[in-house]
Amino acid sequence: GEEHYNLISALHKSLRGSDPDASLYWLARMLEGGEDPLYIARRLVRFASEDVGNADPRALQVAIAAKQAVEFIGMPEADLALTQAVTYLATAPKSNSLYKAYSSVKEDVKNSMTLPVPLSIRNAPTRLMKELGYGKSYRYPHIAPEAIVNQQYLPSKLKGKCMLVPSEYETKHCSGCYSSCCLWNNYFPKHLKTSITINHCSFLILNRYFVNKTFEYPNSK
Repeated sequence: GEEHYNLISALHKSLRGSDPDASLYWLARMLEGGEDPLYIARRLVRFASEDVGNADPRALQVAIAAKQAVEFIGMPEADLALTQAVTYLATAPKSNSLYKAYSSVKEDVKNSMTLPVPLSIRNAPTRLMKELGYGKSYRYPHIAPEAIVNQQYLPSKLKGKCMLVPSEYETKHCSGCYSSCCLWNNYFPKHLKTSITINHCSFLILNRYFVNKTFEYPNSK
């Protein structure tokens, strides 16, 4: 009934609010009330991507492991696996950038389902396709020192559009995650920028130039 949804809402919002005590309380209320532990585990898996995301990629691993533990040993022993996952998720750094990115790109896709794939990144298994320009001028990223090349991957009408804007926490702390083309274009020092547009620039590259500098990031909270 209604209380089922009230309880999972309370758990989800307590996790999002980074309150491990409240999160544990609502978890126990659900388990002791007879809620299906697999249902809870599935919601934790969703939460790990929706509200933590790449701010801590391990969160998804922890949530998946908890689901597997529930399936493997069942209740009541799986209560601690769920407790471990809940406390980890509650205390993990938070970001909803993945949720916002996919919600945004879904709208773009609705209006661009017929846009052609750029010729340079099309598959070209036959001679005819090659003669038509499929795969022509494709640049293999691994030939570059940082495995990044100036190349168009989006359809022409969407060229330069930023699909992913990481949270401020992610851009500052998530080494090896990502930095969107928006950050590259807007914040990279002009005297160091080349004329190319980089679609996916690693945090490592940006960090090389951003040491001891303070930058304002887009409001993505």
